Amino acid sequence: MRYTAKKLYRIGIVIDINHVLQREYGYVGSLRQALPVEIARKIARHPKSYPRSFVFAAGQRCEIEVEHSLESVGNVALKEKWFERT
Repeated sequence: MRYTAKKLYRIGIVIDINHVLQREYGYVGSLRQALPVEIARKIARHPKSYPRSFVFAAGQRCEIEVEHSLESVGNVALKEKWFERT
């Protein structure tokens, strides 16, 4: 039987998210960028079901996704002609 992090947490076993990322995804490095966004969203939707470290990492990963989707202030200023003289 394979246990998920959520199931283990529910029965009182807390695991290290870095260990999970290394084992499941072969990733070693920045936790903010290592967690797959789909999993981060799932954790963020149900934060009480996961250890705090997982929720924190998921929040950071979702924040990165939002940052990548935003247009820079400079581009908006150029498009909307904020500083053009009339």
